[in-house]
This record gives sequence, C-alpha cells and structure tokens, in this order.
Amino acid sequence: MKKEKLLWVLIIVLIAVNAATLFFIVSGRRPEPGNRFDRTVVEKLQLTKKQITQFEILKREHHQDIMAVDAQMSSNYERYFYLLNETNGSTAKDSLEIILSSQQKEKIQITYHHFENLKNICTKEQQAKFKELVPLLMHVITPQKNPRQSRRN
Repeated sequence: MKKEKLLWVLIIVLIAVNAATLFFIVSGRRPEPGNRFDRTVVEKLQLTKKQITQFEILKREHHQDIMAVDAQMSSNYERYFYLLNETNGSTAKDSLEIILSSQQKEKIQITYHHFENLKNICTKEQQAKFKELVPLLMHVITPQKNPRQSRRN
C-alpha cells in the first residue's frame, strides 16, 4: 500500500512539473535579450578582461543616457496628449512634436555612439568581426513584435 501511495505522489508531482513547463513555454516568456546579446558580443569579438570591463562601463553610460532621454520624452508625451483636453493647442502640439522627434533622434545617436565606442576599444582583428554583430544588433534595437502580444481588444 505504501508503494502505491508513493507512486501516486510521484505521478502527481510529474504532472505538476510538466504543466508548469508547458505554461512557461506557451506564455512566451523569454530571457532578457540584453544579457544574451552581451554574451554574444563578448564571444564574437573575443573581448579580453580589460575590454569586458570597458564594455561594462560603456553599457552603464549608455543606459544612463538613454534613461535620461526617456524621462524627458515621457514628460513630453504626457504634455502632448494632454493637449487633447485643450481646444486650440496646435502651436504647442507642433512644438512638442518637434521636441519628441529631436529626442528620438538623440536616442538613436546615443546608441550609435555607444557601439562606435565599443568598436573603438577593439583591436583590428576584433573590428573585422564587428561586422557580424550588426545584423544581431538590429534584432536588439528593433525587435520583432510578437503578433499575439500586439492584439488588443
């Protein structure tokens, strides 16, 4: 009788583990692309320990710069959409559109300079391998949207 109970408990545990695994697969949860991309950069370019340290510094600076611009953009987005409450806000709307497009341009430039700085810490041999990173870089910068996530009712 004890063996039967043990087997039933094991079967229930296995079913629960399988159900949890299926849930995570179906839900589409994936690891953060940043860490995976960072490992890819280090592996493809075969960065030295010193270069990895420099890369970490570049990443922190890039993150801080992007976060600062994002904070400004968030404030401007809010101001922009609050113009819907006003009857005559076309001048302010035009100004905010110019500011927002300028901030978007700034984000693109910050990211470009980040990777330009990464390329500059590389040796000539590593810079030749840098070309392989550009297609991967594009997947990180402009990730493909999951069609299931973009549907809203």
